[in-house]
Amino acid sequence: MQSLVSIISDWKNHDYYLPLLKGALLAISDRIRILDISHNIPTFDYQRAGFVLKSAHKLLPEGSIHLIAVNTEANSEYPYAIVKHKNHYFIGVDNGIFGIIFDSKPDLVIHCDEPEIYFPSFPCLSVYPNLVNFILNDGDISELGDEMEDVFRKTEIQPIVELGSITGNILYIDSYNNGITNINRKIFEKHVGDKSFDIYINSTYNHVKKICKTYDEAPIGELLVLFNSLDLLEIAVRNDDAASLLNLDKKSYIKINF
Repeated sequence: MQSLVSIISDWKNHDYYLPLLKGALLAISDRIRILDISHNIPTFDYQRAGFVLKSAHKLLPEGSIHLIAVNTEANSEYPYAIVKHKNHYFIGVDNGIFGIIFDSKPDLVIHCDEPEIYFPSFPCLSVYPNLVNFILNDGDISELGDEMEDVFRKTEIQPIVELGSITGNILYIDSYNNGITNINRKIFEKHVGDKSFDIYINSTYNHVKKICKTYDEAPIGELLVLFNSLDLLEIAVRNDDAASLLNLDKKSYIKINF
């Protein structure tokens, strides 16, 4: 039976890092099937990598192993970790990226003992194949280090809920140049519910008073927000470029007053 190993990185496709890692993985076992999630993550942008992997892994088979090759230099504060959740394995540096992937506490979090690094300038080439091999041979990952209560979470990437308002930010600009925020349907329904509301994007000028179900509910060229297939609040301009028109980036805010 084949074992799926996915890779997400900021290496792009023209460099030698990716084929080196793939070669090391394929040398472990002929049962490994490699899936490229994305290699176009902006350099060191672990927030975008976390969002893409969070979104992409959900329909992959149980037992899949996901390698995160963005910000792969570990230290005593941010060590290598294996996270197991719903029978998926995630391997990366616990620097905040797992806090993006998992909204709640995962099933098991192991901070790995300091590994031996054979390639100091390419540490994950030393670490990841060994961890994948251990998992594929039914090793008990709790033997690899200390079990943690939860993954490391950075509070600044969580929406802020206050009396009468929710403030979030842009997590990701998609290929349509729509802005995907960190405000999910669950938070909205819990705090806003059936109350009337105003949603402001980057300024008091850009605002809406309703959430659409589909893009075509808004006239062409009009601002709209909706909950997308990930149940995250998304900002769009129908048939146009919301990111350019609204100057959206990761520093942009969205505020819901209710």
